[in-house]
Amino acid sequence: MDDKGYRLNFEPRREYLLAVCDGRLDAETDRLIDEDIRQECIQRGFSRVLIDIRKMQGRLTMLENFQAGASFGTRLGRIARRIAIVEQAGEEHLARSRFFELVATNRNAFVKFFDSAGEAEEWLSAPLGVTSGEKPVSG
Repeated sequence: MDDKGYRLNFEPRREYLLAVCDGRLDAETDRLIDEDIRQECIQRGFSRVLIDIRKMQGRLTMLENFQAGASFGTRLGRIARRIAIVEQAGEEHLARSRFFELVATNRNAFVKFFDSAGEAEEWLSAPLGVTSGEKPVSG
């Protein structure tokens, strides 16, 4: 861990950027991680990212989850075309994850949660298109 309270390792893959997070999750850490991933995507030219948060400890409150989804959508959604997040399995995580997805998607981020890295990779590697539910990029 560094002085930020988290560790973030990046590994470029053929079709996406892998970001593995480790540390304690809170609202400020979440914001800092989003910004680090955003900068890395810009620097390396990736439009797809797999964020692995299975090693993160702690959870955001429902209000923090809403705020995180909203800012995630407006910041990272403008850079990354498709974002897969792998987290720990379990019903407790599912409801919060789906809520985050909804909020972020409403702010133009195409994000989806998985409990399996294999499923996330498969989804990231699929061709972009309207049939997958993605909105066309304007501009």
